[in-house]
Amino acid sequence: SNTYYSDISKFSFTPLENETGTPYTYFKYMVKDDKGAFSQSSYNMTINVRESDDPPVVANAIEDIFVNEDASNTEIDLTNVFTDSDNPDSEITKTVQNNNPSLVTATIYSETLVLKYHENQYGTAVILIRGTSNNQTVDNELEITVNPVNDAPVSSDTLIVINEDDTYTFQTNDFPFSDIDGDDFGGIKLISIITDGELKYNGIDVSANTEYSDITNLVFTPTNNETGSPYTDFKFKVIDNFGVKSDSTYLMTINVLNNIDDSPIVLHSINDTIVNEDAENIHIELSNIFTDPDNDDDKIQKIVYSNSNDKLLVSEIINNILILNLQENQNGTSLIVIRATSEGQSVDEEFLVTVNPVKDKPLDFSLLYPIDDTVIDITDFESDQIIEFEWEHSADPDSNNIKYMFCYKYEDIEILFIDNISENSFSVQYDTLNAVMGKININEQTTEIKGEWYIIAFNGSDTTFCKNKHQLIIRQQHVAIDDDDQIVKEYKLYQNYPNPFNPTTNIQFETPKKSLINISIYDINGILIETLINGNMEPGLHTVNWNASSYSSGIYLYILKTNDYISQRKCIMIK
Repeated sequence: SNTYYSDISKFSFTPLENETGTPYTYFKYMVKDDKGAFSQSSYNMTINVRESDDPPVVANAIEDIFVNEDASNTEIDLTNVFTDSDNPDSEITKTVQNNNPSLVTATIYSETLVLKYHENQYGTAVILIRGTSNNQTVDNELEITVNPVNDAPVSSDTLIVINEDDTYTFQTNDFPFSDIDGDDFGGIKLISIITDGELKYNGIDVSANTEYSDITNLVFTPTNNETGSPYTDFKFKVIDNFGVKSDSTYLMTINVLNNIDDSPIVLHSINDTIVNEDAENIHIELSNIFTDPDNDDDKIQKIVYSNSNDKLLVSEIINNILILNLQENQNGTSLIVIRATSEGQSVDEEFLVTVNPVKDKPLDFSLLYPIDDTVIDITDFESDQIIEFEWEHSADPDSNNIKYMFCYKYEDIEILFIDNISENSFSVQYDTLNAVMGKININEQTTEIKGEWYIIAFNGSDTTFCKNKHQLIIRQQHVAIDDDDQIVKEYKLYQNYPNPFNPTTNIQFETPKKSLINISIYDINGILIETLINGNMEPGLHTVNWNASSYSSGIYLYILKTNDYISQRKCIMIK
């Protein structure tokens, strides 16, 4: 007040928000001319403010929304989003003005905005919610962001069919795969393993609940000559290239078809044979050389298919024994081919026979072990038990190689003969000795034979008999402990326990008298690896422990030796 304002165009009036009145307000003023003279009187300026309808406004903006793909519906209460200063808020209508139907559908039910997200869709959408009151409007813009998620892939139960004895390498298309996100196949998770045949990954047995990425390294091999429809199966889940596994578990069924007649095979190869000139005929047992996976082995026919040097030897097969009749004063080599035929299919086994020329007679030598009158008890017969024979080395004045022949005679009958022995020792299995009993035409009540064994050294042209011969008793009786007086009457070596073992096991043995006892461990090739006992032991039952922690898993032999007894057993260590 009492202030002069010259530029009236800069003079303005603003009523208070939403206030009206007639009159609303006023003020007094005086006018002034351009010479500075004021009017003598003052005047009233009256201002009337008429009522008008204001549009609604956004009272509480809807916040932007962030969800993941395939999320549940979002519901938003719109009751307090808009307000109208001139009209009741309850009369404000809400509508969806803008939508993105490919991503989300927005619908208003009463006062609730419902956002329904479309399956497997992601991205952004701007939704415009409009509030209308008395024909005047205001908009609330809402941005929706749907983040992508990696959906689980799906597969289905499947089947492969292979032929008997085939090996099958899996391929990616053996495992049906689909992924709504377009992801690539990334492998399988093996849920269960097969019960028949072998399933390997990179040559290693598979394990349940394990993931395998490169399916081309997954190989199945059925058991030889086995078939079935179904033959076996395993359960799996598929994995995409981001590591997401299917929610469901599927079944892989394997059928093995076409039961074909396989040809016979060579079960045990015939070793090349080297003998000296004028050696005794060679006898080779053929009954265990061939086998037929589908037919009776006894029906396999064997023939000498070829003999490359019939001047060196004459060959024939009699009762499953290959006889090589070396021709006198002949030396050289011959390739022998034995053909086995079963049900019209054949397999060949070949080996080389070398006959070396000889000159001077080998030098004298003596037997060492087993000593004279050694008893071999084969009552507890096991095919893998052995007796080891040892003798002194002979020598040849011409530096020719010395070979040895083993002979066991009973009542002047040669019942066991083994030739072409390269070293000054060899082992004979108990089943061979058991067969010796059957070769003797004696009364069935006879349970013991007493023969003599000796060694012949030869260098190709001459032979030399050992200077001494040892009696060897083979019997089929065994008395371990007299139950009446509990006195140990015989040497005995028991099976180790536990067996198999890891890494220690106990070995029990009995000795009837104070004796020099040697218990040693050998590998499967007959090489001594450890001596457990080597000394005098009192009579009775004894136990020795073997700790094999420094050795690898496998089959080992343990041998009990005394001055007049030897026995061997097999044990198995599994780490």
